[in-house]
Amino acid sequence: MISHKKRILVAGGIEGMGRQVALDLAAHPIELIIVGDNEQQGQALCQEIIANSSLTHDDLFYYPADLSSEANVRELARELKRDFSHIDAMIITEGHIYPKKTVTEAGLDRNMVANYFSHYWLIQQCRPLLEGGRILLPASHPRIVNRSKVNLPTEQKKRTLSCYGYGETGACCPSSADALLESTSQEAEHYHQRF
Repeated sequence: MISHKKRILVAGGIEGMGRQVALDLAAHPIELIIVGDNEQQGQALCQEIIANSSLTHDDLFYYPADLSSEANVRELARELKRDFSHIDAMIITEGHIYPKKTVTEAGLDRNMVANYFSHYWLIQQCRPLLEGGRILLPASHPRIVNRSKVNLPTEQKKRTLSCYGYGETGACCPSSADALLESTSQEAEHYHQRF
């Protein structure tokens, strides 16, 4: 039987903003995929969601993955493509701020990897699953780009960015999940009618 529930992936979904996004989305009849780098925290979050929402083990999926290397992201994408035919929305809240400049094993700036490259790698690797879907990047850190010697135009530095109610503070509005679900409803309905 084909599920007609919207399928939403939250990357960086076990702490901070990602955790709150996952908890908010769990209040809706969806399939929720959570990606995080700590399996114990991820499993605990899944148990909390199952205990406090109408989602069941059939609606909730946790994938442990460290998105700090392109190889790890490729492996995660292979698993997602194996397990799912599509994803209606991807919310990437993954991000860290490292106070000292450090590099990954590949020689890349760790701040750039955590806040930008990992997002790009995940989106590119999951593109086949996201056909007709939405991508939300509520956690962006322009100050990290500036640390890496990239200058942003002045007007971008002053602007406060938000997407469906998620802003730089990491706070999540209860209506944010509703807005996301509403924005994907027509696309998801059209997608399921094709198959």
